[in-house]
Amino acid sequence: MQERMKKKNLILWLILLFAFIFYSSSLSFFFISDDFFHISFNRLAEIFKISPSYNHYIPVFLSSLFIIKKLFGTNPFVFHLYVVLLHILNIFLVYVFTKEFLKSSRKALIVSLLFSFFYSHYEAVYWITGTTNSLMTLFYLLSLISFQMFTKTRKNICLVFTGVLIPLAFLSHEHAITLIPIIICYGIYRKVRVKNYKILLLPIFLFCFISILKIENTHLEVVKIATFSQFYQSVIRSNIYLLIPIPFIVDNIPKGIPLLAFLILMIIIFILIKKETKLLFCLIWLEIHILLFSSTSLPQPRYFYLASIPALCLIISFLSYFKKNVQFVPYMFLLIGFIIFLSNRSREWKETSMIMRQTITSLNTMYSRFSKDKKVYFVNLPDSLNGPPWNAYLFRNGVERLIEYASGILPNNIYYLKTVKNNILLRNDPYINTKELYRINNSAVMLYKEGKLYFSERKIKEEK
Repeated sequence: MQERMKKKNLILWLILLFAFIFYSSSLSFFFISDDFFHISFNRLAEIFKISPSYNHYIPVFLSSLFIIKKLFGTNPFVFHLYVVLLHILNIFLVYVFTKEFLKSSRKALIVSLLFSFFYSHYEAVYWITGTTNSLMTLFYLLSLISFQMFTKTRKNICLVFTGVLIPLAFLSHEHAITLIPIIICYGIYRKVRVKNYKILLLPIFLFCFISILKIENTHLEVVKIATFSQFYQSVIRSNIYLLIPIPFIVDNIPKGIPLLAFLILMIIIFILIKKETKLLFCLIWLEIHILLFSSTSLPQPRYFYLASIPALCLIISFLSYFKKNVQFVPYMFLLIGFIIFLSNRSREWKETSMIMRQTITSLNTMYSRFSKDKKVYFVNLPDSLNGPPWNAYLFRNGVERLIEYASGILPNNIYYLKTVKNNILLRNDPYINTKELYRINNSAVMLYKEGKLYFSERKIKEEK
């Protein structure tokens, strides 16, 4: 027995080591897109203040970046090291939780291995901004594990830890609000008394309080709510991407097939639930999370980070009904597919990182040429390098903070335009005709083209 445990512990450590080596390539990446905004805070008071123009209230995430900045400055290596180590820690926690939940060290190791390299994790590991989801997942899993321990030991200290960890998860990313119904579901499964759910009162109060403050202080145009069509597509697509985690195939599914595939998947899962009732918990966990992020967004890879855990539990439970020598084939197929997909994304994010470094140099040079009160027009900025659904972001958000990082000046008079219509790579900025653009006087135009910013200055025309 001890020899078997030592062998499984060794396998777990090898998974963690291999994951660190694989993702270590991201340690050379630069800050990208929204990162410049998230590392811009210089005082804790700014972090805990509700911003009318920002969708999220995530002070725990921002505080973690603030501490790194205070200790090490704006060295991108340290920030990316933090992100990778956070993912490594989450792999370990996935093993701890699933080992107890699935009652199998073998299944827990397989879930942990596939979670380590799940194809959509690149946003949460290659992108500092994606840490909102991995940090939330850290506290999310710690809270579940703490509650899991309570169901075994009935020690109240475990409930206390659960009650403390839920707010930390929620203040890392709002999607952690799903923890409340998930803990209730897990408690029902483990037959926890109703009185023990009082630990949820503080998180519920905190959620309601912050939600009211956000509604009162946030501009309506900032709030994004999906249309019914977007919501429907997101729910169907997200289920397929998570339960058939082969993006090379799913991306090319013809219209009309996704709904059929979704219905077949649900039938298979309900057959599994009849055999293993505990898998109903995984299905509820998966669907609650998908319904939540689908209400505001189309499928986003970073939103799959947490949802991949219950999805993998369902996949492994299904494949476990086949013989062990047969199981090896789909596991290796998935793992190799994940690594190939992540390697391709790594090359794209490395390229966006290089473009950001070049942009910093260009902005630093250009901003020294003209007066700081001049209007500056950024034209044809791409949202991402490659377009949806697997974006490698470029100028998605945070351009003002990018300029501040490059020049030391936070601009007040910059504008964003595009001279090309219907280009999915470009940001959704107002359109202007090229001729009209160059009629604008007393301005500077920063035109983005093929990975570089081209500078053009317009002076006031003298009247004759």
